[in-house]
Amino acid sequence: MVANIFPQLRCTISSCVACTIRCAPSSTPVLHLPNTNESSQAVYADRSHRQNFLRTVSSAPKSFFKALFIGTRLGIALRRMSHAKVAPEGLKPQECERNAGRSKPPIPYIPEKDVLQEAVDSSANTLKLTLPHKVELRVPVWSKGTPEQFLVHVQSALDAIRQKGLQSALDKAIKDKEELTKKLTTAIEAYGNYKGRDENPPEKKDVAKATEAVAREKETIESLITQVFQLYSNLLTEEARRPWCKILGEQIDVTPWSDLFGVEHAEKRHRSWRSFMDCVTFHLLTVFRSDAAETQRFYISNGLKKPNRVPIRQFVQRVQQLDGYLDRLPCLFYSKCTTKLTKEV
Repeated sequence: MVANIFPQLRCTISSCVACTIRCAPSSTPVLHLPNTNESSQAVYADRSHRQNFLRTVSSAPKSFFKALFIGTRLGIALRRMSHAKVAPEGLKPQECERNAGRSKPPIPYIPEKDVLQEAVDSSANTLKLTLPHKVELRVPVWSKGTPEQFLVHVQSALDAIRQKGLQSALDKAIKDKEELTKKLTTAIEAYGNYKGRDENPPEKKDVAKATEAVAREKETIESLITQVFQLYSNLLTEEARRPWCKILGEQIDVTPWSDLFGVEHAEKRHRSWRSFMDCVTFHLLTVFRSDAAETQRFYISNGLKKPNRVPIRQFVQRVQQLDGYLDRLPCLFYSKCTTKLTKEV
């Protein structure tokens, strides 16, 4: 089984395991802080090639066996068992981290425990979704928990939006609108060049039809993006929804508003997929710092070592899981700290 795992690991994981499998740090450990620009570019260089570790868990159950574990108490118990193998009871940071205690990563190797949240998980609410291919998917409704649990929930919510077909339908509607807009422009030009005496020429009818088609497509886009915002909001409890509603009040349909870079805009911002993803990033910034991705990547590459009590397979799986979080964590490229040298690779 271990042999089947290693070919799937990327260069970042391979280098991390090779680096962290050493038994102990040098006699005089030195903590090297990462270069902000280089770390930001390295994170974005890997983003297009990184696979989501939670893709299997967040996808719809296409079999009875898989349906037993997704969004059920049995799945919660199985997750706890896997964490017990990754981080045995009593495992200390000194056993799995170099220079433990000098800097706290956004998500440490040892999963944080929230006793209150574990009691809530036993009776957690789930939202039942029906996907386009008539498969039911249950997504947990977020109340509160650790930063890692919050990040997992955001990933699950975005996966639910994609699996429901809202993102693909929105992309298709936007492309259709662009094509219809071109047809409308062509029809207006043809009607402008018409020099006949007929009061209702065919060119005028073409303009009317194209105008109606563009209006219908606009309504479709508005309906789809409203469903996206509503679904994300429905996956939050009333208490957890307050920060999200505050973000919407500061970003959507208001003037002025400030983007992720801190630039203030005077024109009103409407709902779109880009504004939705920006709001999700602001939502993550309520829990994580703006350099969370760079800090987490440095922690994985330079701050971990294999504990003696953890088998190599479980250690690699945990490192792969931490690496999968980099896709969604806030980074310096989309922050007020970005400079002209900070570029997305």
